[in-house]
Order: sequence, then structure tokens, then C-alpha cells
Amino acid sequence: MKTKNVKLSRVLIIDDDPISCELVASILRDGGYDTVELPSPIGATKLIRKRAIDVVILDVMMPELSGDKVARILRSHADLERLLIVLVSSCPRDQLVRLANEVQADAVVSKEDVRKTLLAAVKHAEESRKRRTGEIGT
Repeated sequence: MKTKNVKLSRVLIIDDDPISCELVASILRDGGYDTVELPSPIGATKLIRKRAIDVVILDVMMPELSGDKVARILRSHADLERLLIVLVSSCPRDQLVRLANEVQADAVVSKEDVRKTLLAAVKHAEESRKRRTGEIGT
């Protein structure tokens, strides 16, 4: 029986809270994703290119640079147009959704619901990208 080679999506998690970062990484690794963690957005763009990152999980509330500002910076780079961005925050969901729309994030996850909704949000964002780009079946 042949097994299909499945490419693991590489996910960069940017969160200044080490406990939250490890929780998100653990959930994603258990879900079959390859993860890289950064405690700060400094150097993220370079790392995304170097490691061929597919998805970025961004904490919205970080001291150096907020996640929404990081998302705007990432969206300004044409070579990163296929990058999926998921915003994570403990702020109210309606505020998080509004912020995601402003910065063209692909999904949002409330920190309170991260255990229940993170994997589904990332998978949904990946499927949406495949439909948009015609990559169905890859």
C-alpha cells in the first residue's frame, strides 16, 4: 500500500506570552502542523521567507508591535500574498473580526476558545485559499 506524501504546512506563531505560544504550538503539532515560535514580531518577515512559512498565528496584543500592525506589514509584501494570517486575541470577538477585516486576516481565534477552534480555523483558512487559487486536490 502506497502512502501519499503530505506536505506539512509550516506555521509561525508570534506571541509574547510563552505559555500561550506553547499551547498554540502544541495544538498545531498535535494536528499535524510543523511549528516555529517567535516571542516578538522582530525578524518575522525574514524568517517567513527563509523557512517558507505557510501560516502565521499572530497575537494581537504584543508590546513591541501589535499583531494587526504586523499583519498590515506582511500584507504589504507582494511576495507574501499567499501567506495565511490568523489573529488570536482575548479581546471581544466582534472587535477581533472587525480588526481581521481591516488587515485582511484569513481567520480569527479567541484565546478563550483556542483549544476548541484553532485547528478548525487554520484548516478553514487553508481550504479557502485553495478554493481562491484553484488548488483543490493538492
